[in-house]
Amino acid sequence: IVRHKAVFEGSVFIPLDMPDSGKCRHPGAWLRNRNGYMMVKICCGMELAIVGLDGLSENMISHCQEELPVLNDIMTEGAGGTLLSTTPPVTLPAWTTFWTGKNPGRHGLYNMTSIDENYKISSAEINRSEGGVYDMLDDSVFVNLPATFPREPAGDSLLVRGNSPSPEAAMPDEIKDWEEADNYRTDYNSVLQSDPEAFLGDLREIAEARFNLTRRATEERDPQLTFVLFSSTDWLFHYLGSRADKSLTTELMKDIDEYLGWFRKEADTLLIMSDHGFDAKDTAAYPNKILENKRLLSTEPPEDVTTSARFAVRAIQQFTKRSNLMHELVRRVYNRLIHTEVASELYEVKEEDIKYASTVAFHDGWGVVYLNDEYFAEATVLEENYKETRQRVINTLDGATHHSTDEKLIERVLAGDDVYEGDAGVVPDIIIVPAQGVQLYQSPMQDRIASSTNIYNHRPEGIIYGVGELVTDQEFEAEIVDMAPTVLHALGEAVPKDMDGEIIDDLLAGNREPEMREPIEPGASEERTAGDEEEIRKQLADLGYLE
Repeated sequence: IVRHKAVFEGSVFIPLDMPDSGKCRHPGAWLRNRNGYMMVKICCGMELAIVGLDGLSENMISHCQEELPVLNDIMTEGAGGTLLSTTPPVTLPAWTTFWTGKNPGRHGLYNMTSIDENYKISSAEINRSEGGVYDMLDDSVFVNLPATFPREPAGDSLLVRGNSPSPEAAMPDEIKDWEEADNYRTDYNSVLQSDPEAFLGDLREIAEARFNLTRRATEERDPQLTFVLFSSTDWLFHYLGSRADKSLTTELMKDIDEYLGWFRKEADTLLIMSDHGFDAKDTAAYPNKILENKRLLSTEPPEDVTTSARFAVRAIQQFTKRSNLMHELVRRVYNRLIHTEVASELYEVKEEDIKYASTVAFHDGWGVVYLNDEYFAEATVLEENYKETRQRVINTLDGATHHSTDEKLIERVLAGDDVYEGDAGVVPDIIIVPAQGVQLYQSPMQDRIASSTNIYNHRPEGIIYGVGELVTDQEFEAEIVDMAPTVLHALGEAVPKDMDGEIIDDLLAGNREPEMREPIEPGASEERTAGDEEEIRKQLADLGYLE
């Protein structure tokens, strides 16, 4: 199998019909030269393109889908359906599950942040122990693959690392002198959030630069697989709500539809996918307040915040006694003051600090709950009381209802070991699944367990659609953990035995038995510097992942 355009001096190619091996679209041939005959396949061009549209779900583009001819055709004529995210449905765990084929219990990312034994919250530490598809596929391009900074591929794939502190940190050395690399960006301009049209324009520029870099890398490398993730969709969906409605997404989606047209033309098979979806949220719920009311959590006033920040939040608190829209107002004030001293502390002062020495359990955001067990420095839950205490906390949270409407705030509450297989990282003790239309926050902010809001935020249901030679036209539902083994099998590669996901048979054409192999060895990785950590924290705070 020849993976590149080949010229053999003094050779004659004789076309030959031959069965598809699953490795390449191109016909076989007898190659005749002075050494006799040999059968070869000549491969050039992408067999598979995977375009990630971060946070995309069908409900977010229903108003403009008919204005998106390429995407609309793929979604109506191709194979596909719902792709379920990880629990909770957040970007870093979901995309790490995508490229490892393993559940969070195996790769160790459960949230957008991580917590140490002294309760310090930092940006989530990447997985360094598990191999990924980019470690295995030498003939591949991956642009903006999340949670890969500062890893290096084990082989010869081209990896532009996602969630990098800067464009330069994202780039492999071989492409840093490209003009397209100069225009590449890893984050949006947060100052522009006060102006919806300017913010939209910034996101469109980022998407265009990302496409241009991907196109250049694909043309230079002629890979078997190209992957690119467009983050602008997720960033814009987070912005919607009180500041703008879904109509703001139309122009960005038209741009992306043009990019999809290029991939559809250049690749034998095109897959589009998302790591989770988005939905409207009209209620903010505060599990820590529920726990505090039942004396399972204690708080105290925050330290080391300025008088101006305290004044700003007290003013909002007084107003929200009438309007009940605390989260929306804090975010709007934050956007106006984005680079001021007040803004840097606004999200700290709005909540009280947890007194861990007298706390049994606490919510760390996105439904992740930890018992204050012996992992932590000020533990209050001993090993012999762990299961009994965990069940008490589950019972306390389960079935919580809105104080004024009696509507359900929480859909279900699960023990962590019922959600995850494995013990990598700091495994959540409890997972809260919110009711539809409810967003969970760490901060109580008011003396109540819920308040009104007007935002869009994550839901588990994303999308997976495909067209081309490798896929069927069937509808199906799958999980994001299934993507890695499916991609490898589609390309004729062996699937590592230790992957948790299953091959999505309803997606792939043909009925080949999968070949199995030993686990993938990861490439090298470096430690993040303090400067890297600070820049990544800023990016997460701008998106609202760090309250």
